[in-house]
Amino acid sequence: MKIRTILNKTKGIFSNDRYWIKAIYILLVPLFLLSLSCVLSIGILSLFDITDEATRVQIAQLISGVLVFIGSGLFLGLLFSHNPRKLLALKEGNSMAILLSCFAALAAIPLINYISSLNEHFITYLNKQVIPGALNSIIEMEATNDNVIRLLLGDMHLGTMLINLLVMAVLPAIGEELFFRGMLLGTINRSIRNHHICIWITAVAFSLVHFQLGKFIPILLMGGMFGYLRIWSKSLWLPIAAHMVNNGVIVIYYFFFKGETYGIDPENIGTSGTPWILLVFSVLLIALLTDIRRLAKSGPTRTALLMEEENTAENKK
Repeated sequence: MKIRTILNKTKGIFSNDRYWIKAIYILLVPLFLLSLSCVLSIGILSLFDITDEATRVQIAQLISGVLVFIGSGLFLGLLFSHNPRKLLALKEGNSMAILLSCFAALAAIPLINYISSLNEHFITYLNKQVIPGALNSIIEMEATNDNVIRLLLGDMHLGTMLINLLVMAVLPAIGEELFFRGMLLGTINRSIRNHHICIWITAVAFSLVHFQLGKFIPILLMGGMFGYLRIWSKSLWLPIAAHMVNNGVIVIYYFFFKGETYGIDPENIGTSGTPWILLVFSVLLIALLTDIRRLAKSGPTRTALLMEEENTAENKK
């Protein structure tokens, strides 16, 4: 009871603060929790003397995934609104729209891969021809991050695949969407009424946080798509589902096919030699998003709508 009382008194305590004060909180809280997650990770790894590199990465991602984005999103949502559930858009979403959002994430893969290849070629050109060597450190850091991902995806059995799905798909999808499309987009939308501006400001922040210059544009576009799913439906469950599928498909593929079966790598679909796939899936993506927007406006589910109508009719009597 005491905890509930504290939470009720904490709700919306900073709701009337100026936007720049909220911006400071949005920067400081995740940084504090990131520092805390690093300390906890080091402590746990040292305490249990864990030396396997893949396990060390999984534990670090697990702790940071829970604390940094999920923790920040929920805590700041509580501080910034008297109705955190509404700010974070945690209402039920239309079940069919959620399912189609998952298919949209799959349909977007060829287009995102194609844009990613263009982005990487541009960064390489920039680093070699325009500002020679200036981006070497960033490119090397991105290569190191890619090696870490390959380490996690290599030689998976069922147990490690499930752990990888948790730390690479489930937690990032829930945490990043809570923070970016939930708390951040909801907070910005209270100051800027233009949904498009809010979505793309959030998408830029989302892309910057990934620290992947070679994939900045595709991550930006995915962030934009997630933002529109949230705005159309007023529910965070659509972007969470799409984000989870987008991250999880690579884990599942590498578990079953090791990235080599039939010469197909999901990260290369749509880049070279498969222009028809790029065209077909791009058209399919547009069709899916159009249908999602239509369905999202109809509310949570048909059953929920019927129940609401029945309740309204009874109240009128």
